[in-house]
Amino acid sequence: MLASTSTVVANQVKAVFVPGLGDVTNTFAIVGSSTTNERTVIITGLQLSTATPVTVLLQPRQSENRDRGFHDVFAVQVVETAMDHLVVHIKRLDSSGGWAQDLRVDILIIEEMNN
Repeated sequence: MLASTSTVVANQVKAVFVPGLGDVTNTFAIVGSSTTNERTVIITGLQLSTATPVTVLLQPRQSENRDRGFHDVFAVQVVETAMDHLVVHIKRLDSSGGWAQDLRVDILIIEEMNN
């Protein structure tokens, strides 16, 4: 089955310069629910200084910071990086169906590594 594609805006984008790492960006995007098992999301609203950051870490979680009893398991993959967006592929691993929860993806981006 082909993944559906949607665009969401990153929230509370914060970049801080860290010596040896360059700009480090911490943000999140509300992906929401999905009727399909896989979804490709374009996350906009970024203001990176490079189109090819050295590290992009993604963590899927439920958007409410409380236990709602969701036991869903997800894989997330960075498909593309740019100065103003990321393309992320999300797949639910524990079921062949979609998901009802308001899924959130936390994002940590390290732009460069100076050793």
